Amino acid sequence: MLNGFSPYKCLSTIYKTMSALLIAFVITQIGIAPATSQSVQKIVALVNDEPISAFDVDQRIRFLLLNSKELRNRLQNTLKAQSTQDRFRQAMISAQPKSKEEALQVRNRFLQRLRSEVTNSMRSKFRKQALEQLIDERLMIQDAKKANIAIDDIELDEIVSNMASRNKSRQTGKPMSSKEFLGGLKRAGVSETAYKERLRANVSFQRLVQRKYGRNLFVGEQRVDELLAAEASGSEAAKSVEFQLQKISLSIPKNANQTIIAQRLVDADKVRSLFKSCAESKKLSQNIEGLRVQSLGTRTAKQISQPARSYLLEAKAGELTPPDMTPNGIELYAVCSKRNVSADKDKRREVQNKLRQQEIAVLRKRHLRNLRQDAFVEYR
Repeated sequence: MLNGFSPYKCLSTIYKTMSALLIAFVITQIGIAPATSQSVQKIVALVNDEPISAFDVDQRIRFLLLNSKELRNRLQNTLKAQSTQDRFRQAMISAQPKSKEEALQVRNRFLQRLRSEVTNSMRSKFRKQALEQLIDERLMIQDAKKANIAIDDIELDEIVSNMASRNKSRQTGKPMSSKEFLGGLKRAGVSETAYKERLRANVSFQRLVQRKYGRNLFVGEQRVDELLAAEASGSEAAKSVEFQLQKISLSIPKNANQTIIAQRLVDADKVRSLFKSCAESKKLSQNIEGLRVQSLGTRTAKQISQPARSYLLEAKAGELTPPDMTPNGIELYAVCSKRNVSADKDKRREVQNKLRQQEIAVLRKRHLRNLRQDAFVEYR
C-alpha cells in the first residue's frame, strides 16, 4: 500500500467498468492495424477490368466490424471469461501501479490489447463477405453509370447530411453534422471516400431498379388487406378483421365410438390436403362422405367463436384452418378473403409502400444476380 492506494483493493472496482469501456472502445475505434502501402497497391480482384484493392477490402472489413453484433457479443463474452479476468489481474500485478491514475492506464492498455485481439481474430471471417460486397457494388455503379443514373457528389453530400441529422451528437445532444458523422467513421478507421462510394453504389442502383421495374410493379388491395389483417392483434383484430368464409363440416353420429371419431379426424386431414381454393371446395364432397360446404359470406373475427377465431386470425387468404371438434361434428373454415376494415388511408398507404419496397428488394436481388452472371470477375 502506497499513500493509501492498494492496487489489489482497486482491482475489483476497476473491473466493474471494463465491459462498458470495452464497448465504447469498439464504437470509437476498431483497433485494426493501419493498412501498409503494399496493401494499398495490391489488387485482389478485377470486376469487368475495374480493380478492387486489398485496401478496399480492409476498409470494408472495418465497416463490417463496426456494425457487427457478433463482434460485440464476442467481446463481452471474452471479457466475462475467467481467463480474461486472470490475465487482467496478472497485468495489474506485473505493472505494480502506484496510484489510481496509473491503475486506470493499465486497465485501458489491457482493454485496447483485448479489443485488438478479438477484432483481428474475426478479420478472416469477414474478408470474403467484404470482397463479395465490393464486387456487387462495382457492378451496381457500373450498371447505374451505363443508364446515366449514378448520383453525383453534390447529391451524395446531401444524402450524407440527411443521414447524419438523424443521429444525435453525444457531446451536444443535437443532430449530427456531416463532419461529426464522418469523423466518427474515421476514428473507427473507415475513410470518408470508402463510405461514400458504398453509399453512392447502393443509392444509384436502388434508383435504377425502381426506374427499370417500378412502372410495372403493382401491389393489389388484397395483399394490403391481408397484411393489415396479419398485423392486427388482440381485441383490435377481433373487431377490425373481416373474412369471406366457407364452413366445411364433417358430420359425426351421436354416441359415436372412438373408432368412428378417429376416422373422421383422418377425413379432416384429407380435406386439408385436398383443399385448393374456395371456388373448388364443393368438389371435396365427391371424395369424402358426409362432408358439407356452407358459404358464410362476410364475417368479422368477433362473430366466430374460439378456438376457430384464433385459427382464422393466423390463416392467410386461400388457406384452410385446422379442424375443430364441436357438438355438431368436425368443422374447418376456408378463408376466401381477409382484410382489415378499420385501417385509414394513411395506414393503407404505409402498408402498400412497405409491400412495394419488399417487391423492389426482390427485383434488386434478381437484377444483381443477372449482373453477376454476365460479369467478368477475376480473383487474384
